[in-house]
Amino acid sequence: MSKIDELIQELCPGGVPGRQLGEFLVEQRTRAGAASNHPVFGISNSDGFLPSEEMFAKSRASQDISNYKVVSPNDFAYNPSRINVGSIARQSHPTAVLVSPMYIAFSLSKSLDVRYFEYFLSSSAFKSQMLSGIEVGARFRFTFESLSEVVIQAPPIEVQKEIVAILDKFTRLEAELEAELEARRTQYEVTRERLLDFTSELEAHPLRAMIRELSPYGISVVPISRLTTRVKSVNWKEAEGAEFSYLDLASIDLQTKRIGELKTVDQNSAPSRARQLVQAGDVLFATTRPLQLRTYLVPTGPYFIASTGYCVLRMTGEDLMPQFLKHVLNTREFAKFIEQNQSTGNYPSVSDSIVKSYGLPLPPLEMQKEIVSILDKLDDLVNDITIGLPAEIAARRKQYEYYRNRLLSFKELDAA
Repeated sequence: MSKIDELIQELCPGGVPGRQLGEFLVEQRTRAGAASNHPVFGISNSDGFLPSEEMFAKSRASQDISNYKVVSPNDFAYNPSRINVGSIARQSHPTAVLVSPMYIAFSLSKSLDVRYFEYFLSSSAFKSQMLSGIEVGARFRFTFESLSEVVIQAPPIEVQKEIVAILDKFTRLEAELEAELEARRTQYEVTRERLLDFTSELEAHPLRAMIRELSPYGISVVPISRLTTRVKSVNWKEAEGAEFSYLDLASIDLQTKRIGELKTVDQNSAPSRARQLVQAGDVLFATTRPLQLRTYLVPTGPYFIASTGYCVLRMTGEDLMPQFLKHVLNTREFAKFIEQNQSTGNYPSVSDSIVKSYGLPLPPLEMQKEIVSILDKLDDLVNDITIGLPAEIAARRKQYEYYRNRLLSFKELDAA
């Protein structure tokens, strides 16, 4: 029998009653202490407290701090008009918070462990109750009264602390995997930059031996336009009845450069921007907000149609591998080129002709294959959710969520 089972058997063998959070929460309605002596913070969804120096500077200038209060360590606060799972945040040091109506601050009674409460806030039990308690209007509101009516099972404090210890281990393990994944991503980016840098001293290049053998006079630079051709636009009259998987700008994940679930469109449902007919091997580059480097290599599969927000690059011959081009379009050198040539404004953009004017380093095909082989393996390791670290993290997260929801659920016992 595990320690948690022993504690439950000893301290709450008959079950744990469901009790309203109002029994454990104490709302802070009055200002406590001199707010001007503490930093002022706002709360962002899922990230807890974030500094808002501009707001603090404004309050100092006007000397209007009457609506601020000091939130003590381990107290909580949230914005009732911008509620989201994860936006009820605990503060670790004294902080001035604009209280009611902007923020609601509260503390916990000693019979509810702070970390146990935080884990409850991320549980499915809380999420479902929170969603049912939200007031829909001009803004979503989750009042302190609604929060107080949420039901929680709070076992004896010894059981709560043991559950916290178990869940903390899961959290630490996930954090370690995330840190390792971030280190691998950095390694991937550094390796990509070194392998695709043909402007520096080539004797320092990782493939210098291959360069000496295959390209002793250096690596040629060719505009992308000379290696690619235009693609056709859909003719809906000719394509009557046809269906396409639609690649819009939101289809591609910014970090992993993978696509999620795609919408199927036809002549009746396709948006006006769904016009470019693309095929396996085409490389897409998003020309809106181009410094996001949203790049995608179209795989084999169903018929695809792409938004006109993409520059579609289709190879004209066998001198350039699409996979090689995709990796080049994610380098710092290409990003620098885009930054220098994009149009500015609320929605920065770059034209297809600018993208195609970029001088592409074009090593021999054998060298392209070697570079692609190295970078594709690293790319899969850090971005493919079916293998490597992303898959392990996804599995651990699923396991953690399963145990968290189980550990926070007990056999029901009537409060009476």
